[in-house]
This record gives sequence, C-alpha cells and structure tokens, in this order.
Amino acid sequence: MNTEQVRNFGNNGVDAAVDGIESAAHHMENAFARSKEQLEALQEKALEVSKAACETTDKYVRDNPWQAVGIAAAVGLVAGLVIRRR
Repeated sequence: MNTEQVRNFGNNGVDAAVDGIESAAHHMENAFARSKEQLEALQEKALEVSKAACETTDKYVRDNPWQAVGIAAAVGLVAGLVIRRR
C-alpha cells in the first residue's frame, strides 16, 4: 500500500465512524423523546388517579366524619406501635 491508499483507507474509516456516531446519536434522541412522552403520559394518568382518590376520600370523610376520625386514630396507633418497635 502506498501512502495515498493508507490516507484514503484512514479517511474512509473515520467517515464510517462519524456516520455510526451520528446514527447512534439520532437513535438516542428518538428514544429519549419517546421516553419523555411516555413519562408525561404516565404523570398525567397518576395525577388523574390521585385527584379521583382525593375526591373519593373527601366525600367519604364528609359523609362519615366519625368513622374517618376512628380510622385515622387506628392508623396512627398502628404506625406508632410499628415505629416504637424499631
């Protein structure tokens, strides 16, 4: 091989490497964008479920205030016992 062939071979290798890196970067950008969209959709769904749970809890507490107080006291007692044992 002469020096010109070696240069061409090296340049071709560099070009191929750059193309591969650009392709990988493009795939990573697409994957990141898809992941971001999926995370935003999941976040929106979690917000909807949380709001529904809050509304249901609020309605229950308003309809049954003394039962809610009793449940809260029981949960507090159990949590206190569990924390105390540690």
